[in-house]
Amino acid sequence: MNHLTFTRHLTTALLVAFSFATLASANDSPLAKALTGVVQNFTQFAVEGAKAMPASDYDFRPAADARSFGEIVAHLADANAALCSAAAGDGEPIAPSIEKETRQTPKSKESLLAALESSLARCRASLPGMDDAAMSRLVRFGGGDLIDGRAVPPREMPLASVLTLFTAHTSLHYGNMTTYLRIKGHVPPSSRGIAGEATSQN
Repeated sequence: MNHLTFTRHLTTALLVAFSFATLASANDSPLAKALTGVVQNFTQFAVEGAKAMPASDYDFRPAADARSFGEIVAHLADANAALCSAAAGDGEPIAPSIEKETRQTPKSKESLLAALESSLARCRASLPGMDDAAMSRLVRFGGGDLIDGRAVPPREMPLASVLTLFTAHTSLHYGNMTTYLRIKGHVPPSSRGIAGEATSQN
């Protein structure tokens, strides 16, 4: 799936989500349901994409200055931890940068998958049940050594903006994952079941 095609899929997914949401009554919190639903969908794609690449190919990088597949997974874990902490508003500290550690000493597929799953825990615990009123709540994002070893300036933004940023960032790097998977001869999770595509990843 090339970048243009993936962007079209993302745009379509967002439009469909918001279109269906507008059919619901105001009491059903259509905005919250649409945003959290899209977050859940792309989160699942990223986790399944990380699982789809064999452990032996986690150090694969298509160019010398590109991230390895494992570094992409680590980068997503860092970003998810920061964004989910902001979404949850629980004030829990962010763990040290997984990507920085991975660049210094490559980590196993098992440990990176565990980090990716762990980075999503606060989102999975806090997002279900949120209503539209929560989407306009200002949350603090950034401040400190959060993503890729770089300081992210602290700012306040509506929770809806944090979830939109989460979706955009996850879809961007899932697009990277699909390219790496294709190069190594594996079918990305989002292409499984499409005519002519095998469902097995091995």
